[in-house]
Order: sequence, then C-alpha cells, then structure tokens
Amino acid sequence: MIFLAILLLACAPAQPAPTGEQPQQQITVHSVEGLGAQQVVTGTPYTATILIDTTQTLTDGNRIVSHSTESVARDGAGRIRRELRISNVGALPVAGPAVIVIADPVSHLDYILDPASHTVRMSKPQIITLSPGENERATAPNPKRRQVTRENLGTQTIDGVMAEGTRVTSTLPAGSVGNEQPLSTSVETWYSHDLQTVILRKRNDLRLGLTVYRLTDIHRGEPDASLFRVPADYKVLPGPKDSSR
Repeated sequence: MIFLAILLLACAPAQPAPTGEQPQQQITVHSVEGLGAQQVVTGTPYTATILIDTTQTLTDGNRIVSHSTESVARDGAGRIRRELRISNVGALPVAGPAVIVIADPVSHLDYILDPASHTVRMSKPQIITLSPGENERATAPNPKRRQVTRENLGTQTIDGVMAEGTRVTSTLPAGSVGNEQPLSTSVETWYSHDLQTVILRKRNDLRLGLTVYRLTDIHRGEPDASLFRVPADYKVLPGPKDSSR
C-alpha cells in the first residue's frame, strides 16, 4: 500500500499557557515521506528513488502483490519534493493520477500539485502540540493489551549508505480484539544517521501483509532548485482551510 501523506491539514498553533502552567511543546512536521510526519532536516541534500512493494497472502494461499516506484528529493534548506502516483486503495489496484508533494519549511507552506490539471493547493504544515509528559504516555505500551519488544539489528550498508537497524514487534494477546490467537506486527527499520532518513522499512502484519519501503539510486548533492518551486502556469486552488467557503 502507498501511504499518501497529502492530506496536510493546517492545525492552529497552541494558545499560550496561563501563568503558572508549563508551556506546551510544539513540533512542526511535514507529512511528505509517506511513512509518517518528519521534522525538518537541513544540510543533507539528496535525491533518490522510492520502491514500495506489498504482498498480501489470503487465507486460501493466494497472494496480492503490488509494486510502485516514486521519486524523492531534499535540498539543503530542508525542502522535500516527492512525486508519486496513486496506484492502490487498500488492496485494490487503481490507475490513479500523478501527484507532486512539496514541503517547504522556508516558506512554511506545503504544496500539493496536480500535473494533469496544472493546479496546486497550499496549506500550513501540521503542528503537533504536546503537553509535558504527553509524548511518553502516548508511546508507552499498555501492558494489559499490548506487548512491545525492541531489538537492535546492528548496522549494514544499503545502497552505499550505512544504516542502523531496529525491529519493533507489537503483540496483542489472545482476546484483546476478539482474536483467538496472539496477533503480532513487526516493523524493521534501517535508518541512516548520515542522511537522517529511513533507507529501508519492512512492516509485516498478519492482517495487512508485508510492505517493504526502500530508498535506492541515492545521490548526494543539491537537487535542481526548480524542483521545489511551483510552476508559474499552475492555478492556485483553495487549501483545506478554505474548502468550506
């Protein structure tokens, strides 16, 4: 499955905390890489190809396999451009449109470009607000319902880039959600501290199948600046905050 992180809704910044209360932590993120929101990374530009493969095995042994190829570029200022095509809705393959997503932390705007119609929608990047200790409570496993283990996989070179691997396995005990047997989901992630990005991720879920996300054809260096600009002939459409007007 391809995660389309193009629903970049603008969230209002948190109000100042009343006197005597601890201020809330604000983290501005750009949901572009497709595997969750990312904080801005500067000084490590690159271009690469993204390969996403999914394999879902049905109860009769039949398999549903899909493959997609995308492109990603990040410049030294932290701008990210990703070109993708909607090819799956769940397990259903579709011939969807091409989409270009640009996250620009310099202008504090995110752009969703439609090359077919030459239109663009703009929005503010998502703002996550956390109260003190809220992040720890949100990520802590519930011992009564979920068992989480973390394994260090060491390091390896992937497509010429050194990456550090971890495997997180989350198990729901029998009876947690009506399941007769324990349900386990494992996520194996290989992260490059040099590039500050995920190089390889494998998610294995008994219910959804295996999804493999991989960066390949990685080239270090500053991408063409025009990749991060909206072409002059594109028409600006109302963004998410203006859609009700």
